[in-house]
Amino acid sequence: YKLASIYSKAENYHLAIKYLERLFERDPNSLEIALEIASLYVVSEQYGELLKWLKIANKISPNNKEILYNIGRAYDEIYDVPNAILFYKDAIKVDKNFVEPIFNIGTIYSGQKKYRLALEYFIRAYEIDASYDYLLGDIIFTLKNLCMWPMEKQYTQIFDQVNTVNRNLVSPFQYLSMEDSPAKQLEITRN
Repeated sequence: YKLASIYSKAENYHLAIKYLERLFERDPNSLEIALEIASLYVVSEQYGELLKWLKIANKISPNNKEILYNIGRAYDEIYDVPNAILFYKDAIKVDKNFVEPIFNIGTIYSGQKKYRLALEYFIRAYEIDASYDYLLGDIIFTLKNLCMWPMEKQYTQIFDQVNTVNRNLVSPFQYLSMEDSPAKQLEITRN
């Protein structure tokens, strides 16, 4: 374990993983080691191996919302949208108020221009955590795409009441559709 830590700090992930895998062979039920190996595959951007180790961790600890969510994130990274959504939904089954996968499903649907589905998930996430980063901007942007002006106005008023300084409420590109003030756009972009 010490050798793996030393190699990991030196960013020699290949050797760090090698030693952790040797440890895992001795203790094949160690969730900690499986997750540590997975984390090294994240930083080395080896998503196939990452998925393998997250699924091993999932077998050791089934119904662990964080593991299910991270499997979804790994699929999201490699643009395997159906599997990403599947595992995000599995994480939500474990904890119906787990905002990250709810928001990510909304983001996927928004990217696919399935705005009604995106709005459903964004509103659900907003009901759980109204201060979640970029969520308010995503809701407003989605409502604009759906031409749902009264509802869009309602959320824009909320946006206008919230102090946007040091807050991640909206992405700079989404904000371009909200206001044409260069000074405010610059503030949002810097933030």
